[in-house]
Amino acid sequence: MRYELQPAARRQYQIIALRIIAENGGRASIDQVKRAIQARHPDNRWDRRYPIVVLGERGILREEGADVALVEELTTAQTASLLAALDERSVRAAGLRVEDASWRPGAAEWTALRALVVERDGEVCAVFDCGVANDLELDHIWRGSLLAAQGWSPQAINDPTNLQLLCDTHHGQKTASEAALIRLAAHESESAP
Repeated sequence: MRYELQPAARRQYQIIALRIIAENGGRASIDQVKRAIQARHPDNRWDRRYPIVVLGERGILREEGADVALVEELTTAQTASLLAALDERSVRAAGLRVEDASWRPGAAEWTALRALVVERDGEVCAVFDCGVANDLELDHIWRGSLLAAQGWSPQAINDPTNLQLLCDTHHGQKTASEAALIRLAAHESESAP
């Protein structure tokens, strides 16, 4: 029986590949893409058709030996816009943001980072006077996709100094505010002469 990925997995692989490539300045090794996909989907077999061949056939990527690159060179604003769009697509496709996919509850790295933040701040929502101490979510203080567009490494983005615990209400409010700012910045960059 021929191996086939379900359409949802194919789309998720494309999102992960584009994120890795965009975060690395528009170019990444095929091995980097493969490792990122395998880290997020350890039970699935790697198949370079999804995403490398598919994105190449669509004119989005080009292969250059052991690397893949975006066909079009992007400005910082365009990269930030792409990463924000990938965040939104990932939320709709899989219920989680790609930038945070490797930091799932239960993952050793995620658990270790959360423990460092709890040790530093206590297990309480970071918003002043909130006081909620249960069902807290580990959150980036500065949105990871925007930092990546500025050239920050994944290690710097996920450093405990850029992490906080938020209750569900405050996390939702922060995410909505970020989305509004990204839309405003994208609108302003499109309107600029």
